Amino acid sequence: LYNGHKHLGIQQVSISYCQLEFCDMERCFNQIRAGLQTYSSYLSHIHQILTDYADHVHLIQKDISSLYHNIQQQMEESLLTIVEYPPAESEPTFVGVHRKIGSYLVLDKLQLFMKGIFQALSHCTKQRESMENSH
Repeated sequence: LYNGHKHLGIQQVSISYCQLEFCDMERCFNQIRAGLQTYSSYLSHIHQILTDYADHVHLIQKDISSLYHNIQQQMEESLLTIVEYPPAESEPTFVGVHRKIGSYLVLDKLQLFMKGIFQALSHCTKQRESMENSH
């Protein structure tokens, strides 16, 4: 399955800084923002491919945009450095080849990414709260 993702040009999105024993909030949030930006770009293509589900894809796009902006706002309030990544210039391979399969694989990876974000933010929040309580 991994080779299928690679063959279709579906980027691997990392949140490794969020999963460290001691969460690096700044790098974690920047990785999450970069991942959300990647999936947002994919969704704009998927919206055109899965026309029967365009309304659902649009709602997911809105949710991702909202989460992206909420994380950015949290970073600004916490005075964390925000790294801006340029948007991908080329169209992902899955748009031209195996369009529907590629779209479903992206949505599956997005679901796993969102689950990973939830776990990472829970981990970082617990760590932060325990540090604040120890002072």
